[in-house]
This record gives sequence, structure tokens and C-alpha cells, in this order.
Amino acid sequence: AAAEHHGELPPIFLAALRTKMAQLAVEIGAGAVWANASRSDFGNSVATL
Repeated sequence: AAAEHHGELPPIFLAALRTKMAQLAVEIGAGAVWANASRSDFGNSVATL
């Protein structure tokens, strides 16, 4: 038997490297996490949020 739903679902954060991935993270998730992001493009990606 399936368990009953208790409370809200946890937020989903997506990995992002550049602007398009950050846009997707905002569109379908609760935010983004960067690892090994491009320093030259990082400001643009964060501005998307």
C-alpha cells in the first residue's frame, strides 16, 4: 500500500553551468547549484535568477 502524503514536496535544485541551464532551473526548479562553472559567464548565469 502507498503511504499517505504528509507535507509539501522538497524543493528541487538543478545543476547549472551557464545561462540556459540557470533559466531552466528557475523555470522548473527552486533554484540552481553551480559546480565548475565558467568564471567568465557566472555573472550572467546568476543574473538570470
